[in-house]
Amino acid sequence: MRYVMGVDAGGTKSHLVLFDLDGKLAGAAVWGSLNHEMLPGSFGQFAQELDAFITEALTPLSLTTKDIACAVFGIAGADTEEQHQIIGDIINTLGFPHWHLYNDAFLGIPAGSPEGEGICAINGTGATVAGINAQGDKMQLGGIGDLSDDKGGAGYLGNRVLNAVYTALFRDGRNTILADALFHKLNIDDKAHYVETLTSRINDDSLDVAQLNRLLFSCGEQGDQVSLDILAETAENYAGAIRHMTRELNFSSKEIHITLAGSVFVKEKSPLLRDMLKNNILQSMPSHRFDFTVLDIPPVGGAILWAFEKLNLHHLREKLHGELNRIELLLEMKPRFS
Repeated sequence: MRYVMGVDAGGTKSHLVLFDLDGKLAGAAVWGSLNHEMLPGSFGQFAQELDAFITEALTPLSLTTKDIACAVFGIAGADTEEQHQIIGDIINTLGFPHWHLYNDAFLGIPAGSPEGEGICAINGTGATVAGINAQGDKMQLGGIGDLSDDKGGAGYLGNRVLNAVYTALFRDGRNTILADALFHKLNIDDKAHYVETLTSRINDDSLDVAQLNRLLFSCGEQGDQVSLDILAETAENYAGAIRHMTRELNFSSKEIHITLAGSVFVKEKSPLLRDMLKNNILQSMPSHRFDFTVLDIPPVGGAILWAFEKLNLHHLREKLHGELNRIELLLEMKPRFS
């Protein structure tokens, strides 16, 4: 029996899933960050950890890379041609007979669009927009932080909370209930303790700044204008990339599929940001038709769907979706290695 493998290597956590060629889930594994930009050892550490991750997944099934009919890798940090080349060379040493490499942002497209074309906007650890048209032309925007002026990602939004509160407290900025919410969360009773408390909590790793993004939504739902403005700015940042990509890729389909992925888009209960982005796009491009989908399977599912397509096993798509719908719970139950 041969198998298909999908890998979603992210900045925070990584998933690997195995299916047999009949479309049945065979195994899954979870790892930590596999983004070379976030690893102290850069590409060298990435190579070691990717090898260990794959071994961890294959060994319990008595498999080797030679048993994998097709492997699709979606890897965070594969943003430039040079990075693709380096990462591709690393994958090539692992012995897979047939493999494909993409930036992880592209995985949402096969997962969210039945036709395998469209745009995926990711708002998770970072912010990236990726697109593929019917001809297979690809485009990726953002994902490289300040250089591409990314205004999304949980870490960015968490820092915007801290910025807004500091400005309100010490620069005569606009009043915002973000200050009250943050003071309550951090048990601060006087603004004189704000900076000291923050620096201490950040330095001892007892405060995850990325988690503060949730305050924007809770305060925004209460009508806080500062929170709403930050979210609107993020929506416009994504919308601008989507508008540009729509024109550049010249989608031939009557309806353009836009898939929203990443923890901030998918797991946040408040619809504020999702609705802002949707309304921005619809109002700014009235001559186009768009279909918006919030990704309902883990992005690694996109890698699996692509792998089966590469093997011309398109008829299994419906069956695969049924299996993929139960992957998330399975992955959450798996211990994370590394």
